[in-house]
Amino acid sequence: MSQRYKHAGDAPAALKRAAQLADEIGLLSHSSSLLGWDQETYMPEAALDERAQQQALLARLMHERLAGDEMARCLDELGASPARPFGTQQLSWADQRLLRSLGRSHRRAACLNADFVSQLSVAASLGQANWIKARHANDFAHFAPYLSKLIELKRQEASLVGGGAEAYDALLDEYEPGMGAAEIATVFSKMREQLVPLVAAIGQKSSSPAYAFDALAGKNFLQAGQEQLGRAILAAMHYPTDSGRLDVSAHPFTTTVGRKDVRITTRYDQKNFFAGISSIVHEAGHALYELGVHPDLHLMLSNGCSLGIHESQSRLWENMVGRSRAFWGHFLPQLQNFLPETAGLSLQEIYQAANRVKASFIRVDADEVTYSLHVMLRFELELGIMRGELEVKDLSEAWREKSRQLLGIVPPTDSQGVLQDIHWSMGSIGYFPTYALGNLYAAMFYQQASYDIPDLEAQVGQGQFLPLKNWLCSKIHQPGAAVLPSELVQEVCGVRLDHQPFMNYLNRKYTQLYDL
Repeated sequence: MSQRYKHAGDAPAALKRAAQLADEIGLLSHSSSLLGWDQETYMPEAALDERAQQQALLARLMHERLAGDEMARCLDELGASPARPFGTQQLSWADQRLLRSLGRSHRRAACLNADFVSQLSVAASLGQANWIKARHANDFAHFAPYLSKLIELKRQEASLVGGGAEAYDALLDEYEPGMGAAEIATVFSKMREQLVPLVAAIGQKSSSPAYAFDALAGKNFLQAGQEQLGRAILAAMHYPTDSGRLDVSAHPFTTTVGRKDVRITTRYDQKNFFAGISSIVHEAGHALYELGVHPDLHLMLSNGCSLGIHESQSRLWENMVGRSRAFWGHFLPQLQNFLPETAGLSLQEIYQAANRVKASFIRVDADEVTYSLHVMLRFELELGIMRGELEVKDLSEAWREKSRQLLGIVPPTDSQGVLQDIHWSMGSIGYFPTYALGNLYAAMFYQQASYDIPDLEAQVGQGQFLPLKNWLCSKIHQPGAAVLPSELVQEVCGVRLDHQPFMNYLNRKYTQLYDL
């Protein structure tokens, strides 16, 4: 199998030059990621303006290599086109996949000139910094002008790139290749038909023992103890300390600074230790994906094949492993050692507390039943923005109304509503649907892993995560971006994307937890 990922030493000169340009793009991208990580963690505030210019320069250099005439000549010589994504020459599997990826990325980048890319980069850097200020101050009006500029640029981008039935499709395709808004809407509709009755049924069981979470109310869980527990979990997951870091940021994230340097962050809540611990497990799932890509693949293919697949890895670890009874059965002694405030609570109570279902304002803190409803909210707002049916100035109120419709609650502040996520400040329109797709992919993959590893639950209960990590690496991680999401799902599970395994998982788990 390892031969699959090797590129031929006697590849055509045009491919060698294209690969060299792609490697340079990869190195520049990793450099940009390092600057971005620093901006979100340790950068002094006064450095913002120059940091925005640094990022803009890197964005321009990457764009010049990807969209430039030299790349175009190489691809033309190799015969790469939408009709012939693998070109017309005999190439190794890995070289074919690089050629397809380069052709796709080049065609998109060639639609955008360097000045536009630079403008977008500056707007994103300023947007992120001012989102943080606005979020802390609960002041959407401060952030609105920066978001308006980003939306204007993203509409321009969608118009320039084109493709799909509507503008949103051009942006979505960057994150989930081959999927359009119409397909997303159909999948979400099918999920909603089953999610809403499940949430309602759970809501009627307000006296359920799954509200053991309330036993933890009023306690103060020190950050130091949460971090110690988080690091113990990272060690059990085999997240390599020599290839990453754990830090704190306003919004938890994972960033790839190099093939062997994938860093994660979290944020801690001293009133709810599950929030910080879940974020650590979630981000580690992302990091293991990036670190698990086969080292022989070209640098450009050394990331995930889509954000939905990427999210499947984080959601699988966070929820299907990290919220399981077996998981907490193993970590209960360490939990009570590092966070003595939990002493006296039984395993069943901790398991119930970890899986409390209750509509909440913050997406990253949402339970796995209501989580997808948060994503649907954002998807509908993004569609409205891109279609011109909704203006930035009206987003705050529109958010409140969507929250009322989907979750039955209305955020009292913008920091708990429209300002809670970093994505729009980065210009990442079309990103949010991939979170819910990740739930679907995760359920399919975990179901397949359970078939292939019959004693998987017992292994989790013993803290033996290496067999699952190795299975995921072999099946999901190693191909990196050399495959498309639809190809990967078919290859691993033998079927197309299906929402039903996820709904089966939720119904089975929460019917038992809430005695439905």
